[in-house]
Amino acid sequence: MPNFPPRCWIDWKVPLDEGGQELGVVNGDAERYQQYLHWLADYLYETPIPVPERQRDVVERYQESGGASSAIFDIATSLGYELSALEACEDEINRGVSWEEFHDNEMQYWEGLSGAEREGFTKEDVVMTRAEFERVSVEVEESKSIPRHIGHADIPFRAIFAIFFKEIEDHRERYRLLKQFYQEFYECASK
Repeated sequence: MPNFPPRCWIDWKVPLDEGGQELGVVNGDAERYQQYLHWLADYLYETPIPVPERQRDVVERYQESGGASSAIFDIATSLGYELSALEACEDEINRGVSWEEFHDNEMQYWEGLSGAEREGFTKEDVVMTRAEFERVSVEVEESKSIPRHIGHADIPFRAIFAIFFKEIEDHRERYRLLKQFYQEFYECASK
């Protein structure tokens, strides 16, 4: 952990709703969800979003294999599967827990697992390294620049998505990919 690409909060623009308010989290509202995805499909196509240094190798990797569909699927599933553990780590960071204390807690958790519970996992799958903890710490700090009511899962990956969406002229295909991103993300996060 984390197996998903680095998150960067450099672009968090959202559309306005019918009342002129920013369309933050849509929470199961199908109409607002579709409105957001249609807007985002065009926004990522039309808007130049610079790729941050720490995401450039990710873009190169997907340019070499799979393009937009691979990026969408890989990011959605890896982030979704790790969401619970990631949110727990973020909560600890926000509480001011040090790397040492966090690491000690993770090691106690790992050592407390039975053999059956460990089956299929390695310690590296469960216990963060210092570098991973520091990466998430930077991401947590960056995420504080975004208003709390805006929490769309695509935001930290917009620069990556925008690179590929600029090559897709068909709005319906961009919309389909974004819908796939959110479906995969929510499905994996629920497991």
